[in-house]
Amino acid sequence: MTFTETAPQFFASFAHHPVATALRPVGGVTSFELSGVGGGHFLVNLSTGAAAAPGSKLDLIVRAQAADLMALVEGRMSAADGLTTQRLRMSGDAARVARFLDALTRYADALRPG
Repeated sequence: MTFTETAPQFFASFAHHPVATALRPVGGVTSFELSGVGGGHFLVNLSTGAAAAPGSKLDLIVRAQAADLMALVEGRMSAADGLTTQRLRMSGDAARVARFLDALTRYADALRPG
């Protein structure tokens, strides 16, 4: 299932995307540092789904190629595969990282048929 074409489009409407609801319980400010085509630096308050102000205290940092993040969000790549292949790199409080991965995995599993 494809929701968006690019990471910038995804983050422009993040608050209204189903993944925002799935990640809301993780809370805190997350920095998505994406490289490659469509990459950029996106600060998101996961508690609200809104963009976070520059200079906000970061609770979690997610680094990936933009295409890999979109594959995660669209259920085409699992969080476990992203981590083991190092296509997804995360830093921050271990409990928050675990909650993020669990929420993202549950979200992606719900996208898969049957």
